[in-house]
Order: sequence, then structure tokens, then C-alpha cells
Amino acid sequence: MLRNFQSSLEAGETFKRTFKVRLFDCDGLRVMTAWKYPAYMDFMRWELIARSKLYRAIVKRGLAPTLGSQKIIYRKPLKLWTKFDVVLKTAGWDDKWVYHIHKFEQDGEL
Repeated sequence: MLRNFQSSLEAGETFKRTFKVRLFDCDGLRVMTAWKYPAYMDFMRWELIARSKLYRAIVKRGLAPTLGSQKIIYRKPLKLWTKFDVVLKTAGWDDKWVYHIHKFEQDGEL
């Protein structure tokens, strides 16, 4: 499993991953479509689970993490073939939910 070759993360740790806007991420205007943002966000959440102690706890208990809700504010378009960073920060948790903040950054801008 790939998670065995990556450094581990703490459940509340902030981390960043760099991606590139690919051809099939875009619409006819050559900007990333709205439906791709949640896919990148989901990838980041699952990476956090896989690289932290949460993975063993979830598998051991037979749990299935699900997305409760999300709110996305679009500020600037991400254009075809440009690189961008997704930053995942854990804002907190309670008995039922974990709250994350995802930031899409490009050239130092949000």
C-alpha cells in the first residue's frame, strides 16, 4: 500500500499537495469546471485518513466516512495546464463531524 511509503500525518495537521489542471478537468472555456473541485477536496481528505492513525481506527470499527455538507466559494478560475496547490486544514471536530477548510492557491493567491 502506498501509504506505507509516505510520511505519516497527524489527524489535525495542515498539509499541501500540488496539482495541474488537466484537459478533462476543464470546460469549453478552458477553465476547471465546478464539479472537479470537490473531487480534489475528497482526494485530500482521503489522503489525510490514509496517512494518519485514523485509517486503522476507521477500518477496525468498520466505519465509512461520508461527506455531510460543503460550501464552495469560487474566486478566480484555474486555467488549463496551470499548477495549483490544495491546502487542507482541520478546523475542528465534535462527536459526529470533522470540519475541514480546503484552500485552492495559485501563485500565492487564494
